[in-house]
Amino acid sequence: MRKPHEVKQIYSRFMDRELYENFIVSAISQLESFLFDTLRLVLMAYPQKLKINVKGLEIDRSVPLDALLGKNDLEAVLEEIVESRIVSISYANPKTYLQFIGQLADIDVEDPAFEDYLAIKATRDLLIHNAGIANAVYRSKAGAKARAEVGAQVGIDQRYFDDCVATIKRISGIVSRDIGKAFPVRAKPEAAPVQGAALEQDNAGPNEQE
Repeated sequence: MRKPHEVKQIYSRFMDRELYENFIVSAISQLESFLFDTLRLVLMAYPQKLKINVKGLEIDRSVPLDALLGKNDLEAVLEEIVESRIVSISYANPKTYLQFIGQLADIDVEDPAFEDYLAIKATRDLLIHNAGIANAVYRSKAGAKARAEVGAQVGIDQRYFDDCVATIKRISGIVSRDIGKAFPVRAKPEAAPVQGAALEQDNAGPNEQE
């Protein structure tokens, strides 16, 4: 049976750090899903963009036979090609796939918020794969924004969590703004009146029009 001071330590550790760790991991996963969902929509609407290349993320221009067989229409084939492309992009390093998304969807990935995102993503990876203890991989991913030396535990608290949320909101806003500029929604033209109905109205007498 745990002693009261041990229970208090567990509670404090959870409230002071572990809760924020879990939130950060979840928030970054949600942001990545948002980015790839956006990419999927753009590629489905503009499949010619599948030909875009960025350094470190060269495309395979061939179409696997499995993508063609058993499909009912061209859209089903396109869906499989797009999904395969997104999977390959998701395995690229974050800086590379951000460059690809920026080029493909005209998103300003040079905004400082995306550099902050890369550092947060490095922290998220560290929490999952190395219990939050900084290593050379983390230092390389986070670059100048690394927050711990090799062997030290990276700091996680409410202030850092709040900064992460602000960065994620900033990126979401940039994506929404730039997508809106690059791919504006076109208003549907108003339907023209039926010609026959218009003629009947014109020929009707005063009493009939009332």
